[in-house]
Amino acid sequence: MSDQDNASIDEQKQPTEAELKKQREDLNKFYGEQIPLLKKRAQYEGLLTEIEVARMTRFEITMARAQMMNPPQNPQGAGMKEPSSPEEAGEHMIPVNTDKKSRKLQD
Repeated sequence: MSDQDNASIDEQKQPTEAELKKQREDLNKFYGEQIPLLKKRAQYEGLLTEIEVARMTRFEITMARAQMMNPPQNPQGAGMKEPSSPEEAGEHMIPVNTDKKSRKLQD
């Protein structure tokens, strides 16, 4: 390609001031039309969230009421055995060494 061809391509890619102004006006018009719709959608989504929160609250209250009406058969942990050693209490667990250099696969 010659320099003239490159120059003409560059000129074709550059919009004029009038075109830029028209594009800005079109974008402003588009977003101006979309904002009320987006506000309605945000309001809609907020109401859906409120409904879900109310449902979860009602469910939690129902569960709490059911647990109060039907207490456990072994009140105060009757039948639960106290651990007699640290191993039974779970204290035997040791943190895993996370140093990548010292890790090796077992055969």
